[in-house]
Amino acid sequence: QTDDPARHVRASFLRFLILGGDENHRPHEKGVRVSGGWISGVLDLEGARIPRDIGLKDCRFDSVPVLRYAVIDNLFLDGSSLPGLQADRLEARGGVSLKSAEVAGAVHLTGSRLGGNLSLDGAKISYPGGTALVADSIEVKSVELRGAAIAGETRITSARIDGDLDLTGASLSHPDGEALHLNRTVVQGGFLLRGGAEIKGCLLYTSPSPRDS
Repeated sequence: QTDDPARHVRASFLRFLILGGDENHRPHEKGVRVSGGWISGVLDLEGARIPRDIGLKDCRFDSVPVLRYAVIDNLFLDGSSLPGLQADRLEARGGVSLKSAEVAGAVHLTGSRLGGNLSLDGAKISYPGGTALVADSIEVKSVELRGAAIAGETRITSARIDGDLDLTGASLSHPDGEALHLNRTVVQGGFLLRGGAEIKGCLLYTSPSPRDS
């Protein structure tokens, strides 16, 4: 995750490969996978239809990746360092994973529909004074925030979580406002606050109406 020229990957070239390349540059049928790369420029996949996985692990992004309205299989950004993520209205057959990622900005997933989990175990998201994680109206199997540290508001309102909302060992900090905002969210499984989980700030929750559940 340094400026090593040997690890440099232009976002435009990466986009070219993710979208299928050409007859001389075809991605593997399992998708594009990069580990330890330095990705320069904006990886703009807004509205793209990508019938395979995107795996960009332990990478450093100079700019915020954009996946608004994209349709994908799975997105893996585990261990990566990035200045945010724009993925509102994302549709994924599987899940979105940012395990142990470091995000110096906001993660946007409003209106996204995931067939699998939103996995943020061990992630560090820092957007003090603002909304660090916003996933309003998301539809997802489970939300995993085990051991995550989030500075800024975590907002998951009017959402549907078919499994658990797992905050085991998590630290959510927004002392001057709402640290966790869950109004009208349906959690079909468990709401897990254990293992030394800390919430510094307000926790807001109102029950969804019967038609929402």
